[in-house]
Amino acid sequence: MSSLLITPYSAIEEVVRRYRPSHMLTLMVEPFVETPAAIEAARHLRIGVHDIAEPAEGAVAPSLDHISEIIAFAKGWDRAQPFLVHCGRGSAARLLPPTS
Repeated sequence: MSSLLITPYSAIEEVVRRYRPSHMLTLMVEPFVETPAAIEAARHLRIGVHDIAEPAEGAVAPSLDHISEIIAFAKGWDRAQPFLVHCGRGSAARLLPPTS
């Protein structure tokens, strides 16, 4: 069983090189995030939301539809390799161990 990698946009390259995730979830509106060469394009989901906890004018807040899309995507992860989740902000990469 593998782990979740939680990282900011600025650390994607290093995290992909170091941990070799099979799946990647992008949680940001801009800039457009290219799929790293080490990850199959079908294993990269982009959800266009802003880093906000509450709705704000001019920003896209996460919705139930986004959550449903993420859950459907995650069901395709076999846990053989890590799953990378990133947004635009954040300061350090974290490796979350698997849960039962």
